[in-house]
Amino acid sequence: MYVSFITLWHKHCSNIKIQPARSDLCDKCDQMLVTLRHSLSDEQRKTINDKYTQHLIKAKAFHDAYNANIEEAEKEWGRKRQKEHDQILGHLESRALMSPFTSHAHLDMQMQYSFDYCQHVSLPYSSQQRGTFYFRTPHKVQVFGVCCEPLSRQVFFLIDEAEQAGKGAVVVVSLVHAFFHLHGLEERRVTLQADNCVGQNKNTTMMWYLAWRVITGQHDTIQLNFMLPGHTKFRPNSYFGLFKKYYQRQDHVYDMDDLADCVRQCGQDVACVPQLYQDWHYYDWNAFLGQWFSPLAGLGRCYTFRFDRKHPGVMKMKTLPSDANPTEVTMLRAGVAITDIKDAYQSQVMPPVITPSVTRSLYLYERVREYVRDPQKRDKVCPKPPPGAGPDSGNA
Repeated sequence: MYVSFITLWHKHCSNIKIQPARSDLCDKCDQMLVTLRHSLSDEQRKTINDKYTQHLIKAKAFHDAYNANIEEAEKEWGRKRQKEHDQILGHLESRALMSPFTSHAHLDMQMQYSFDYCQHVSLPYSSQQRGTFYFRTPHKVQVFGVCCEPLSRQVFFLIDEAEQAGKGAVVVVSLVHAFFHLHGLEERRVTLQADNCVGQNKNTTMMWYLAWRVITGQHDTIQLNFMLPGHTKFRPNSYFGLFKKYYQRQDHVYDMDDLADCVRQCGQDVACVPQLYQDWHYYDWNAFLGQWFSPLAGLGRCYTFRFDRKHPGVMKMKTLPSDANPTEVTMLRAGVAITDIKDAYQSQVMPPVITPSVTRSLYLYERVREYVRDPQKRDKVCPKPPPGAGPDSGNA
């Protein structure tokens, strides 16, 4: 009966489809569609429709460039034999024991990585939630993902509330640095993809950091690409969807270890790798890199930024992926020599470490602890605050 129904449906009602899951709309697209819907004259409609079409063509060009980078990296990875794959990936297991300021590019290949934040999740979590828990503000866990598209592999940085230091540029750069240290393949050529968030990704701190990586020999070239605002769906979002779908079906997610298990088990045909805070740190990259690099302007209008070891301290930026003549910007402060930066790296001079602050320990202990049903895990999720801890708010 079901097969007959489906056959008749496709035959007679093929134009009717189920509404797909909604996502954020592009402001520009929505404004033009609303104006188009209420335009009175044919001339107005034609003008707006032409602008809308050109906007979609531009957005497609950005996605085509993104897919082309993935395809190129997949080809280079595919040229290596399975034995080489196993050696490269097996080397990652020992990376946590190495200094985060000693890596050098040695694999002659290009790799593609994309990174983004996911909406935070809560601990403890159960799909069978007690009614009173609705009025509590549980542990907030930030989720930051870095996807290696050619390997169908995404690393999930799980950051507990007591380990957070915001979502600013310094934090994002610290997470990207931790990824390269713990999960990067030490490739010579890298393409990075991110959304167009200025506060997190497209800023002076990020550009300083990528230029520093190239100068110190950690890569030969790095190209950072951004999506067109409003059209920022890319591979990390699909991994986040797998994780959230699996997480929301669980009955016993009490601590960070349980959350890490959710990450490991959420992907059937892809690799989802959890990464907890204990193997990396936040660094004050502004203080560290600001001694060598000068402030940058005009980043907002560009979408592609390239750094090359042949031209240390120079950034090439383009407004469109297809632009043939990029703008060159000299990044170094007056009087700074490239050797100054290399010598500091070889001496393992590290930026200052930023220590996260705990603000809600008393609230979590008094109001959330009872909802952790496993008594052995209560001290991990909601430990007793140190003596002298003052009252704090559930909304902090």
